[in-house]
Amino acid sequence: MPVLPKIRIFGWRPGQGAVPVGYKVKAAGLGDGTCKLCGSHIETILHAMRDCSSVQEVLITSGMDSLLPQGPFRDYFEWLEASHSVMSSE
Repeated sequence: MPVLPKIRIFGWRPGQGAVPVGYKVKAAGLGDGTCKLCGSHIETILHAMRDCSSVQEVLITSGMDSLLPQGPFRDYFEWLEASHSVMSSE
């Protein structure tokens, strides 16, 4: 499936740890690591892309919530791969 380069980069950056999410900011001693949107969890890539309550509102409003897999995933790439499989089959 053809994908725009900016979308490809958007998918690649989190998997390479190239997104300054809260847990990385905390590890660098630059903050407490808490999600700036919901303020209730340590921000990881999966939290920022799927689990944050503010993100959940956007996903529900857009109708994307039913398309994305919700199970436990080891990492961002595993979740992204499962998401791609679900969306490709629809």
